[in-house]
Formats: sequence, structure tokens, C-alpha cells
Amino acid sequence: SSDLDNYPSWMAVPPYNSSLIDKIRANMSNSQALPYNHYPAIVSIVDTTNQIIFRSDDPSFCPNDAIWKDQNLNDAKTAAAWIAFKPLITNLNKYGPVQTPMDLLVFADTFYVDQSENRALPGGMPNNSDLIANLTYAYSWFNTHLWQGQPIQRQLTPWGLLNATLDFIQGYVNATNPKKFIIMSGHDGNLLSVLSALGVLTEDCIMANYIAYSSGKPNPFPLCTYPMFASTIKFEVYNTSTPYVKAYYNNNLICICNGKFQCNVNEFITFIQGKLGNYDINQWYRLCNATPSDSQRMELEMANSNFHMEWAAIITLSVICISLVIWIIIQRKEMKRLKEMNKNIGFSYNEIIHS
Repeated sequence: SSDLDNYPSWMAVPPYNSSLIDKIRANMSNSQALPYNHYPAIVSIVDTTNQIIFRSDDPSFCPNDAIWKDQNLNDAKTAAAWIAFKPLITNLNKYGPVQTPMDLLVFADTFYVDQSENRALPGGMPNNSDLIANLTYAYSWFNTHLWQGQPIQRQLTPWGLLNATLDFIQGYVNATNPKKFIIMSGHDGNLLSVLSALGVLTEDCIMANYIAYSSGKPNPFPLCTYPMFASTIKFEVYNTSTPYVKAYYNNNLICICNGKFQCNVNEFITFIQGKLGNYDINQWYRLCNATPSDSQRMELEMANSNFHMEWAAIITLSVICISLVIWIIIQRKEMKRLKEMNKNIGFSYNEIIHS
């Protein structure tokens, strides 16, 4: 809608510009793109571009990650993979200079954008399924190794996103978070970090799938696929008598909690925190060699500390108890006053209170 052109982002969060939403809704009600009796829903948008929830791998937030990536590009595993993908690399040089792993990643990025937008492929590259499959395996391996090649990366890069997820889950189960459905939109690197932490996507399973494909055999790890456009990770929370969690990658159920397809919330929290090294926010900054600014610190600091959460709950409960005591004292005084009135006006106390 043209009504949304240049719409400031700060107006996309409550309180909403209801007149604009009403206008859009009216215009959409007759649209064939919207099924009959369906209406657009109001969605709260929260900008997290300056938070480490989505930018744990950004050198401006985690300076050491740039060092780790440079090490990954120049290690023995990268050299071995370059040899393994040599036939593909030789072929790609017909369509553009691919002399280093970064050249390959840039070429592949260009290819995927051109392909998704139905444009001519880079350098006149043919739309050949075998060539594209091999490029996808190579791109997946080098990107995964670049971003997740070291254990410390697999602990720190998903730290913000997974801790935020734990915070949402705990809030829902504890009834402190009214939201029942939360959507977070990010990039492939965000999903990659979570998939790597969960063990769904690794360099080893990518290479194993590539070797199987090259040999004409089925992929031994069908879920080990790089998160391309529109990929989704979903965590479902079932708030039963013993709340439990399930996780999905592109609608496929994935193993969590050491090989199980579901686990109770407390077990899931322990499992995820273990994958993240059990680091708190201060340890994250120290390991990243980062000096956080005020704008970079997030509300997750409090949520990440069970100690703080417990004390917050105790303080809140104390305030409620104090308020209740004050209310009871006031009511007793009121009851006494009303009883005195009963002697004069003849009404019963219960009738006055309930009317």
C-alpha cells in the first residue's frame, strides 16, 4: 500500500496509528490476495538491529569473531575442502573469478539473489541442476566453517538469540509473558548459528551429504541443509502439567535434548544453556573482547540470570503482599464504619458491600 511509503518505524509499535490501519484494512477487504472473511492482524514490530540477539556474530559487537573467521579461512580444514570441491571451482571460473573461499561465497551469494529474482545468472552461468547442487554444497560448507568453525563460535554466535528464546519460553510457562506467538525475522547467519548449536547443521554432515551426492547415493543427513531464503526454525511450547518443547527446521521435527524429539522446559533450558557454555552476559562480552555501550546492552541481561529473575519475583510478590495487607487494613476500617452506619440506617452490611 502506498500508505506505508516512508512510514516511520517508531510508529509501527504500540500505540498504533489506528486510522492508517483502518484505511489499509478497508482497502484490503476486497483484495483477491486476502481470502474471504480474513483480516490483517496488528503486529508489534520491535527493532533489534542494535542488539546482540541478532548480531552476536557482528565484529562491532564481538570483535574476536573477526579473528576466528580469519583463522577458519586459513586452516587445514578449509584447505582440504578446497581440494574436495576443486572440480566445481574449476567449472565456476568459467563464469567468474573464484580463487579463494571468499570469492566462492560472493559468487554464490550473487547466484542465489539472481536466481530468486529470476534474473540472468552471474557470468552467463547455465541453470544446470547438477552445477547448482554442487555450488550449494560448497557454499554451505565454506559458510558454515567460516561462521561456526570453532566451538567458541558455536557458543557465542547464537547466545543472544537462544537466550531470548529461553526468556520467551520461561515467560510463557510462568505466565509473566502474555505473548503466545512470537516471530523473529533475521538472516541466514542467525538460523545457521542456532542450527549449529543444536547439531543439526555441521561441516561434517554437509561434506558427508556432498560425498554421497557425488557418488549417486541418498543423503545420509537429510536435515543437514543450509538455511536458504524463507527457512524457518520453530520452537513449540506445550504448557501442560509438565510443560515441554518441540523444535522444527523447515517444518521437520528435529532432535533436541541429546537425541530426543521433545523434552520438558527445564531440561530444554539446561540443554540450551550447556550448548552456550553456560556463559552469562559479562562472560559473553569478555570472550568477545567487547566493551558494550549502553545501546548494545539488552534487557536479556536480567532474563539471562536466574538469580535476578528469582529476586525480581520475590520483590514483586512482596509488593503484592504489602499491598494486600494495606487493602485488608483499609477494608477492616471500612467494615467497622459501615457497621456503625447499620445501627442508624437499618441496612445489612452484606447488602451495602455487594450492591
